[in-house]
Amino acid sequence: MQVFQKIVDTISNISKWIALTAIMIMMLFIMAAVTSRAFHNPIIGDFEVVQLAMVVTIMFGLGYTQSQDAHVKIGLIVDRLPARFQSFIDVIAYLMTFVVCMAITYVFWGVAMKNMLDTVISSELMRIPHYPFNFIVAIGFFIWGLEALLRFILSINKTFKRSVPEVKEEEVNTQWI
Repeated sequence: MQVFQKIVDTISNISKWIALTAIMIMMLFIMAAVTSRAFHNPIIGDFEVVQLAMVVTIMFGLGYTQSQDAHVKIGLIVDRLPARFQSFIDVIAYLMTFVVCMAITYVFWGVAMKNMLDTVISSELMRIPHYPFNFIVAIGFFIWGLEALLRFILSINKTFKRSVPEVKEEEVNTQWI
C-alpha cells in the first residue's frame, strides 16, 4: 500500500510541476502578446496558444488537486451525519470518481488515437493538431483516477477498521516511571 501511495504521490507531484510550468509559460506568452500589441505588431494565434496551454494546466492540475483534497465539496447535508456514515459516503464518492475518471481516460485515449491516425483535427488559425491535447486530457484524468483510487483505499481502511482504544499520554508517561 505504501509503495502504491508513493508512486501516486510522485506522479501527482510531477503533474503539479507540469501544470505550474504551463502556467508560467502561458503567463510569459500573454505578457509578450500584450506587449507586442502595444508596438502594433501582435502575435498571431495568441488565443489558440493560451487555450491549449489552459488544457495542459487544468488537466495536470486535477490529480494534484485530488491529492490535496481540494476539490469543491458540498457538505450541507453530509456534515450533519455521523462520522462513520460520512466516511462511508466518502468511500462511495471516491469509487465513483475513480470509475468516471477511468471511463473518461478510455474515451479520450480512443479519441486521441483516432485523431492521430485517421482524421487530424487542428486549431483553425495555427493548425496545431488537437490529438496531443486529447492525450493530455486522458493522462490528466488517469492521474486523477489514480488519486481517487488511493483515496478510496484509504477511506475503506478508515471506515471499516475496528476502533482501537486510544492510550492517553499520561498513561504512557506513567508506565515508564
